[in-house]
Amino acid sequence: MLSMRSEASSDSTTPKGLGENLSSSLPAQSIAETARRLSWKRHVVLERNTESDDWGRAAAKPEFVEAALALQDDVTIAYFTDCGVFVASVVHLLGLDPDFPVRETWTQFAHVKDSNRWETFVPAGECDLLPGDILVRDGHIYIYVGEYWSEVDERHYRAVGASLYTRPPSGHHLYLTGKSSKDRSSDQPFSVARFHGDS
Repeated sequence: MLSMRSEASSDSTTPKGLGENLSSSLPAQSIAETARRLSWKRHVVLERNTESDDWGRAAAKPEFVEAALALQDDVTIAYFTDCGVFVASVVHLLGLDPDFPVRETWTQFAHVKDSNRWETFVPAGECDLLPGDILVRDGHIYIYVGEYWSEVDERHYRAVGASLYTRPPSGHHLYLTGKSSKDRSSDQPFSVARFHGDS
């Protein structure tokens, strides 16, 4: 496995005040910035392992491991490669939604649809997305961050996310409908969950 420590840069530090309960007027850009701080720039793929609850911990950014463990200390079923745990870590670290579920994308999807803190809609295309939008459907969840360049693997990415058993939080391919070759979760289109605070 390649060492991901070579990606350490100014984006790998926790910003001052992060983790404090921020106001509901927090711009969505903070979601994107925090998601990028907790994930590797490049697309990280691990050998699939369904036997270890701790799987992915050694390959994940230390900042994500710390944030994920702050959510709960009951580490089960490849916790550090769980897409839902990654998104929940971002949401909880910023203090945006204390009721946001830690795991189970179907529960997270239902939560954002029923919550007055989130606007949800099915995007017509990438033109409908803003950095910090959460893309969710039953089976997968990730965060649109806007385009960035990864010098590690010399590629452009527009999203970050994790994938159960195979990927700690890292550069993610953007797709909005149907199945990708890497995602077997659903044929359904993704919905956007956009944070807007309390109504």
